[in-house]
Amino acid sequence: MSALRLLLAIAVLALGLAPAAEAAELFSPALLAPGNGGFACTAVNVGSAPRIIAIEVCALTGSCLGGNPAELDPGQGGSVTVPVTAASLRYCKVTVEGGKSTVRTSFTAFDANGVATGTVELN
Repeated sequence: MSALRLLLAIAVLALGLAPAAEAAELFSPALLAPGNGGFACTAVNVGSAPRIIAIEVCALTGSCLGGNPAELDPGQGGSVTVPVTAASLRYCKVTVEGGKSTVRTSFTAFDANGVATGTVELN
């Protein structure tokens, strides 16, 4: 086998054994929104390449709304907003392919007038 073929075979083998990029999950603490208020979970791609990001607002039972993955270009953001009729506790979950450092996230509870009653970052 020629040196070039051997080098090419080694390169192909190395690429095949390289680990795939894993998805990172970020969670917020739970926030309380008053009746007729709601929640907004927001994520922005701060990386240098497009990222697949899923944004969800979840009840403490684990049932979630949102979650449809979308490809966000660098600098592009997305949000899931969930209105509530009665006071409730919810948390935000963001899943991103490419690592936690490629996304900035926040979770906000707001009242019936749209005024923020609490905002946290996801970890």
